[in-house]
Amino acid sequence: MKKRLLSLLLAFVLVLSMVPVLTASAANYNIWICGKTVTDDNKGDVLGDGAVSFVPTGSVYYLYLNKSISWNNGSAMAAINSMLGAELRIVVTGDVSVERTMNGGAISHNNQLSITCDGTASKLTAIGTGSNSDGAIYAAGGIGIKEAIVDASGGPYGIHAGGKLEITESTVSAKGTTSAIYGDGGLSLGSDMGVITPEAGQIFGADIRDAEGNRATEVLLQPVDTYALKVCGKTVNSANCKDIMGDGVFAYDPNTTILTINGDCEYMGTMIESGITGTVIKVAKDSTLKIIDGHGILVTAPTRIEGPGKLTIAGALSSIYVNGCAFSIKDANVDLNGKNGICGESGAKLYLYDSTVSVKASAAAISRFDLVQLNGCYIDAPEDAEIKDGNVMVGGEPAKEVKIVPGTPSGPVEKENPFVDVAKTDYFYDAVLWAYYAKPQVTNGLDATHFGPNATCTRGQIVTFLWRALGEPAPKSTANPFVDVKESDYYYKAVLWAYENGVTTGTDETHFAPNAFCKREHAVAFLYRAAGNPEYSNKTNPFVDVTSSAYYYDAVLWAVEKNITKGMDATHFGPSSACQRSQIVTFLYRFMNP
Repeated sequence: MKKRLLSLLLAFVLVLSMVPVLTASAANYNIWICGKTVTDDNKGDVLGDGAVSFVPTGSVYYLYLNKSISWNNGSAMAAINSMLGAELRIVVTGDVSVERTMNGGAISHNNQLSITCDGTASKLTAIGTGSNSDGAIYAAGGIGIKEAIVDASGGPYGIHAGGKLEITESTVSAKGTTSAIYGDGGLSLGSDMGVITPEAGQIFGADIRDAEGNRATEVLLQPVDTYALKVCGKTVNSANCKDIMGDGVFAYDPNTTILTINGDCEYMGTMIESGITGTVIKVAKDSTLKIIDGHGILVTAPTRIEGPGKLTIAGALSSIYVNGCAFSIKDANVDLNGKNGICGESGAKLYLYDSTVSVKASAAAISRFDLVQLNGCYIDAPEDAEIKDGNVMVGGEPAKEVKIVPGTPSGPVEKENPFVDVAKTDYFYDAVLWAYYAKPQVTNGLDATHFGPNATCTRGQIVTFLWRALGEPAPKSTANPFVDVKESDYYYKAVLWAYENGVTTGTDETHFAPNAFCKREHAVAFLYRAAGNPEYSNKTNPFVDVTSSAYYYDAVLWAVEKNITKGMDATHFGPSSACQRSQIVTFLYRFMNP
């Protein structure tokens, strides 16, 4: 019996030995690196050299590139070839290249693809070869490139998205025989991005075109400085400013804040929009701007038009629309024709200097300003026109046609100077009368007949003068950090406005010192901050008493460049000297009338 049982046991063991051993196979992902299938077994180091790792996470898959890879197999697959049915995110660490040395692309994915770099020293170079139709980098869905440096070349396209191509906060260079970059679903650049190459290149549908409208086969995109300026709906930046529209008509110099018009243009919409303090619109030669359903020039910060060319604006809703700031026309010839001519809003002021201005409007020629002031020019027609409450009126109605010419009419009525201590020969004469007649009034003097030009200006006064000159903007908050500023003080709202807008932080956290004399350094610093701390081009410091470490250094050099101040003499600014009333109204006058 025992022998029989033993025989049966041996037979059973023999049968088991003949059955194949079954083992669990590793999961296979639909992605290949240099022809090698990515599996659960190798995903942590796909090629075995630390170059590539793969991390599947829910509906998103991550591919980490740590070293360069190159593939020369004759297969039609890309060096990185993905058939994943979800988004693939490629993260690049270091200076990494992905190269396909035979006919094919570097990276190909059949869904949404995202590329980013880990660290500022990281860069992805993708190189395809031959006539592959997909591009060096291709994704059947969209492609997003963010915070990355990418260089893609080879084949018809450097970068090709079957969906939308979006590039933000990145430096991207690309080359392709058909088009450097292409997004079947459109191309979108972040607000910080600009087209460096081709010069004056711009988005046209799904790709970048050059100035002649041809597809660019070589492109460089980079983050750029953008400016509060639009021309024909296009935001001006440091890349396109030299030739904004690519036709030589508009150019902008951010160092001098000069926008040059050098020819004719037609546009549907508002043609020029500026929020840059001190913008000068220079008409280099006779130019006509034809507007269809929009404004000709719309400004929200102090701006000036100057010649030598004649500027014609036709067909606009408002030829010139000024919102909440000063606008000047100086030594210029301007011809306007539209629904409104020159129109103001929200405390706008208009100053005309030695200019010829002809306006024909179906509604109103010059209207809705807080102040209209003519200097060295006068209303030649119609004869019975008058400036009243910021409008040019005829018979109690807004004039529809106005012609202003240089010179003075017979029997001109000059603005009365109420101050016995201000002479017409004084350098501050125009500034004092401007401050006195401005709406709101900047200052009315020490008394009815004395301005006190040599009197010291206090911190409370200077902030109030600046606040009034800018139209008395209401502070957004009633939170008052200063124990020495009361609600009943005349400078209360001005100080709160200045504090919340960074014009001043006070002498310490809880004191503003409104009755302390205002130094010249304070005055220019307040103006510079109110202007938004703008850039300036002349970095040469003429003053031996202004050091580069001084908090007011940039403010002084900016003020000199803008002709707000020339200093006490050629080499001294006098930063610690008390700012006189004559000096501060002159600073403000030049600041508001660039």
